[in-house]
Amino acid sequence: MPKPIEETRRGSDSGAFASISQNQILIYFKSGTPKPLFSHEDSARQGSWTGLFVEEHHLPPTAFPQGFPRRHLVAVHYRRARLGRFLGQPPRSQLVRHGSLDIIPHGTALGVYGHDETEFIVLALEPGFVHKIADESGIADSNIVRHLGIRDPQIEYVAFALKSELDAGCPSGRIYGDGLAVALAARLLERYSAHVTISHNYNALMSGYTLRRVTNYIEANLTRDLTLAEIADVAHMSPHYFSRAFRRSTGIPPHRYVIDRRIEKAKHLLSDNCMPLVEVGLSVGFQNQSHFTTLFHKRTGVTPKVYRSRI
Repeated sequence: MPKPIEETRRGSDSGAFASISQNQILIYFKSGTPKPLFSHEDSARQGSWTGLFVEEHHLPPTAFPQGFPRRHLVAVHYRRARLGRFLGQPPRSQLVRHGSLDIIPHGTALGVYGHDETEFIVLALEPGFVHKIADESGIADSNIVRHLGIRDPQIEYVAFALKSELDAGCPSGRIYGDGLAVALAARLLERYSAHVTISHNYNALMSGYTLRRVTNYIEANLTRDLTLAEIADVAHMSPHYFSRAFRRSTGIPPHRYVIDRRIEKAKHLLSDNCMPLVEVGLSVGFQNQSHFTTLFHKRTGVTPKVYRSRI
C-alpha cells in the first residue's frame, strides 16, 4: 500500500501545528479546517487505492460534530445499532442492520450520534475520480444523490471484499482495489445519480493484438505492484472500459489474471529446490512471504512448501 501523504494544519487551541494524514477520510468545517472523519483510538485498518480510501471502525456510543466531507462516502454497517443523524436537518434517529448502507455525497452536511456500539466500513471516493468514470461511461451527470439505510448487494459485496483484503494485509496488490474502486463508482453512477446516458459499446471484445500487448506487458512486469490504470494505458483504454473488455475477452478480471500468472510462474520456480520460498514469492511480485502463501494456497489448495514437496 502507498505510504500516507502528510499535511499540516495549525491547531485551533494551542496554535501548534498538528499532522493529518491524507490517507485518512477527512471532513471540513465552515472554517475550512480538516479533521479526520472518525478520530477515536478504536478506529481500525485504513487503506487507499486509486480514487478510493477505506476505513474500518468499531466504536462505542460517540457523537461526531457536523462537517462537510470532501469525498463521496459510502458507509456499510455490519452491526445492529441505533444512530442519530444530523444532515443539515433536525436530528433523525434510525436503526441500522448488518448490510445496510448510507450514501453521503461530498459537500453534504454530516453529523452522527451513535446511541449504541457500532461497526462499519467507510468507502470514500474522490469526486474527480467519479467524474472521470462518468465521462468514460457516457453519463452526463456525476452528482450522487444521498440515500440512507438502504440495501445494495453489489455495493455490499465491494465493501466486504475490501474488508477481507484489509484483514489479510492487502495481498492482492493495487490492481485489486483499483478494480473495486471502478466498480463502486460505476454502481453509484448507474443507480444513485440523475444521469443521461450516451450510447457506448461496452460489450466489445479486445482485439487479439491489444490483448497480446497487455498480457506481454503484465508478464514482463509481474514483480511490480501493477495498477489498473497503468495496464489500461497499455491498451489505450480507460480503466473502466478496459476492465470490462478484458473480462469479456478472457473470462476473468485483470487482477485475477495477474495473480494467476504469478502463481503459475511460482510453480515453475518451486521446482528448483535451491531457491528459498521467500525468494520465489518475491521474484514473482508478491510483497512478502505471507502474501505469497495466502494467495498460493487460495489458488491451489496447498501451501508453496507442500506443493514443492509433491513435485
